[in-house]
Formats: sequence, structure tokens, C-alpha cells
Amino acid sequence: SWDGGAVEQPLDVLPDPMNPEVSASDYQEQFRVSLEVQETASEVRSAVARLRNVRSQAREILGRALEAEEETGNLAALTDALEEQLSELEAILTSTDDPTVPTGQTRPRGGGLDRDYGTLMGHLNSGGGYGAGGTEGRPTAGAMERKGDLDALWAETRSRLDTALAEDVARFNAEASRLGLTGIVVGGGGTSPAPNQL
Repeated sequence: SWDGGAVEQPLDVLPDPMNPEVSASDYQEQFRVSLEVQETASEVRSAVARLRNVRSQAREILGRALEAEEETGNLAALTDALEEQLSELEAILTSTDDPTVPTGQTRPRGGGLDRDYGTLMGHLNSGGGYGAGGTEGRPTAGAMERKGDLDALWAETRSRLDTALAEDVARFNAEASRLGLTGIVVGGGGTSPAPNQL
């Protein structure tokens, strides 16, 4: 299209003639694996947003109570415990250069699952795959092994996050409820506290 006009023409997408050995099933597998990586990367980003929201709510609830000179009971200690647990998980999930993660936080492994999945995605499907160092067509054994390693770390981290959101937030909310304060609301697909804990 251009200013004042447009042309439509049917287009056939053909395999790369420089790689005649790559079959249609190879391209389909490349696409399937790329979609899985993309979906998981999206889940990682959602998890980061969810835990940041929970940390922010805990700090705000405690801050409002202190500002109003209300009784805070054990909220400060529970906020610190929640902060410590979620900061550790965030360090696993986010890139080392993420300015929102405290610089003193040691990342237990890797440069962050968000970056690791992005790198894998680039290897699988950027510039035709080979443009980012990968091969065109079916993912290599090395790429699949890397995906397996990342998926295992994500499964472990997601389980720990779900536990923290269910148990640590429930403890915080129980104390907030005892003090007559509103508790943390976990959103974005996380485990929400029971109504009597709000």
C-alpha cells in the first residue's frame, strides 16, 4: 500500500531453497516449540508482575497503618518475610540488568528466566533461526535440552511462588484481618486469599 493506492496479490510461502533438506514437518516442529517457549515466557512475565504487585500491596498496607498510627502487630515481620521470599523468586525470574530488582540481591542461577527464554526464542526463530545462531527447521537436540532445563527451573520456581502466594500471603492477611485491616489481594491467576482473610 502507498499514499493513494494499494495492491493485493496472493503469496505462497516456500521453504528456503538453500536448505532443501528441511521438510514441512521440520518447520511445523520449529513453530510448535517456538509457540511453547513464547507462552512460557509470557507466564514468567505475568508471575513477575503478580509477585511485584503482592510486595507492593504488603508495603502499602503496613505503611498506611503506620501513618495512621494504628496497631501493626506482627505485620512488619510478615512484610519482611514476604519481601525476602518474593525477592529471591524475582531474582530467578528477572534479568540481571532489571533496574527494579535490588542490586544487592544475588541471583541463584542464570541471568533470569525472562532473558533465558528470550535467548532461546531468538535461537529457535529469529532471522529464520540461523540468524541468531540456531538452525533452520526442527530445533536441535541442544535447543531442546536447554528448553527442558529452563522448563524444569520454571516449574520449580512457579511451585515456590504459588506456595508463597498461598501461605505467606495467608499469614499476612490473617494478621491484617485480626487488626481490622484490609489484606493483600492476589490477582493475575494467582491464588487469592479466602474472603475471611481480606
